[in-house]
Amino acid sequence: MIASVLPLNRWLLAIAVALGVALAALEGGGIEERAVEPLFPGFDGARAVAVELSSPVDEAFPAVTIRRAEVGEPWRIDQLFGAAASPILLDVFLSRVGAMTNLDLVSDDPGRIAEYELGEDVATRVVVLGAAPGDEDGATPSSDPAATTMLDFYVATASPTAAFVRRAGEAEVFRIPRLRVPPTRPFTWFGRASLVPFESVQVRQVTASGAAVGGERVLVQTMERFGSFKSGSGAEVSGQRALDVLQRLRALFPVAVEGERAPADFPGERAAFVVTVEQVTGGELQLAFSEAELDGATRWLARRSTDRLILECDPTVTAGLVAALRALPE
Repeated sequence: MIASVLPLNRWLLAIAVALGVALAALEGGGIEERAVEPLFPGFDGARAVAVELSSPVDEAFPAVTIRRAEVGEPWRIDQLFGAAASPILLDVFLSRVGAMTNLDLVSDDPGRIAEYELGEDVATRVVVLGAAPGDEDGATPSSDPAATTMLDFYVATASPTAAFVRRAGEAEVFRIPRLRVPPTRPFTWFGRASLVPFESVQVRQVTASGAAVGGERVLVQTMERFGSFKSGSGAEVSGQRALDVLQRLRALFPVAVEGERAPADFPGERAAFVVTVEQVTGGELQLAFSEAELDGATRWLARRSTDRLILECDPTVTAGLVAALRALPE
């Protein structure tokens, strides 16, 4: 009995010794103490006026620059003809970058930079320019020489939910949780919104004209009772058919930015049909649609009277709108 207990006691003693060694290490006996600090101390995303992203390995989208004229102004994308960027995406990205710390240092060996795919020839580079700190109102244009480099780093994927980060000119590699490699595809940063951002109750009249919709089609919300609609000739239009048109208009979202037009060039000679949406409160929005082909596939391009961008729309959604408009009585 005593003989069987002795080996057990020796095992317990060995475990206790190992735990003691580990505890001593944690208290400073074997692990270097390092204060946890931000990777970019003092960084304030609210002062940023330009975000430059570049990827040496992305041949299709090697770079994107998102800038604003001054702090507080809208963000715009250089590669999309100055189209508005999503302020939410920019705020989230800058906030996450500002929260990066040196907590998880995985390497400080210059020879291992390539191991983490953080070399200048493969990694995505992030450069953020900011308004000059001395500018009292914080309104320094991004093109002003006074704009300063707030941060400059390289980033590569570590896992689906984390990234490796290396500050420019340094060898230290950090693993940053909840960070992904920012995309260099310009449209990813686009402020994607419906081309017709009106609820059905906000629309007084829809007028469509052009060969694609079979001539002229008019849909009028009479306001005599809720959900009451008529055609241009005064014929009653069922609520279901009318809502089909209005909902398809709201479902128009751009899938790409194709180009820009001259301010005076609207609706253009190649328009297949034009839609005018009049609001109950006054004011109107016009959209001109044209067809194009790419590799044998039909593409629908739309231009709004309120801006100069030429936007590509989903062909299925646009074809559904055309069918809904043609279904209205003349």
